[in-house]
Amino acid sequence: MSGDVLNSLSGVESSSVIGSSQAGVYLWNRTTGALEELGLTGPPQNLGTTNTGSESGLPEASSPVVSPNGECWVLSMVTGDSQGGTATTQVYGGVFGNSPTLLATMTRADAIGGYPPLAWGSTGVLLGSGPDNVGGGGPGFELDGGQYRFWQVVLVNPSTGAFSSQPLCAGAGDFQALSQDGELIACRTVASSGGIEVGPPGGTMDAIEAGATVVGAVAFSPDDAFVTYCTLGSVSSDGQDWAETLWSAPAKGSGTPVSLVTQDQWSGCGGYALGNDFAAVLAGVNGASSAPVDVIDLRTGETTTIGTADSVVGVL
Repeated sequence: MSGDVLNSLSGVESSSVIGSSQAGVYLWNRTTGALEELGLTGPPQNLGTTNTGSESGLPEASSPVVSPNGECWVLSMVTGDSQGGTATTQVYGGVFGNSPTLLATMTRADAIGGYPPLAWGSTGVLLGSGPDNVGGGGPGFELDGGQYRFWQVVLVNPSTGAFSSQPLCAGAGDFQALSQDGELIACRTVASSGGIEVGPPGGTMDAIEAGATVVGAVAFSPDDAFVTYCTLGSVSSDGQDWAETLWSAPAKGSGTPVSLVTQDQWSGCGGYALGNDFAAVLAGVNGASSAPVDVIDLRTGETTTIGTADSVVGVL
């Protein structure tokens, strides 16, 4: 695969790419602490200076998130102790071209990634952590489809440094997904019937009744109009055979969920990609080298088979 070189930078052995956006890539120099944005053209833009890193890689800088007006940024510096039992997160905020301000310092007891920023929306900056449950097996392992679940996602006001009084979704269940524009979140409820709540961070949530006790793999469509999720159910009397069902529902307001496809647990919710109006699903069988690709309408569930493939990369 080849492409055009849009921009380049030499002589930055101590710098590493820590993130990207539509504007370019972010570079952090662990020796000097300098943070820069290398745009699509021209020289890098200085964002300011943060803490420096060590040879062991601690602290580590997260990818910055940029304010909706494009004038400010927030990033986190996460430092772990030598025993790996504590992670300390320093949250910095700044205006492009000026030195950043330390907004807050947070400490976690279990060092699973600290609190890197997830997005900056109209309600503030969402700080989260790396997903857990990476590993294991058994029924429902694929339900989280590479997202798994996040620990203690919080909302911070970048102007004051004030944090939400409790982690987002704490009253419902756990944090599952963030919309592309950062304006909506999805929580997985812990009610006996199972379900999802969708709404603005810290605001009123709309409930989506999933009708299953095991719900996961929650995601927003690229235009944030739909939320998709998977449910897990037993298909045998002895509980040894399981099946996953992929669903879609409107992300805003009320609407009846639509069942898109049901497959065995090894080929269901892990092999699909979302577009604005459609999901492309690899309708295969565990162990098969290639399988039919079904394109499914998120509104109606109507399915069209378009060919065969060994994986689904994305929907344009």
